[in-house]
Amino acid sequence: MKVGDKVWIKDEDRRVYVDDDGKRHNAPIYRKKFVERFIIGETRVSWLLSTSQEIDEWHLKHADKVKKNDAHRIMFTSEDQIDKHCWAVSNHYRIADLVRSCDSFDKLKQIEEILK
Repeated sequence: MKVGDKVWIKDEDRRVYVDDDGKRHNAPIYRKKFVERFIIGETRVSWLLSTSQEIDEWHLKHADKVKKNDAHRIMFTSEDQIDKHCWAVSNHYRIADLVRSCDSFDKLKQIEEILK
């Protein structure tokens, strides 16, 4: 990542209950938590993010800071990365249940090797 790149961040406070087709949901739509931002600067330890690509004194002063160490958890560089993350979040409980109910030594050893 570098200054000028477009990224998407996961905003835990964002709650959208209506999908693109106008259908209302009872719970927030996880995929809608992701918002577009631009890297407009950096410090030694943080990326400076803004809703605008403008790099001026005001935007730099009011930019959101994301620690570079935390960036891999909340910053995404493509829609494909977001889709993969959303799939993992939506399916990890189901997959964990399948592993929990599995009693095949060979399958469990393969899963263990994959996860190492």
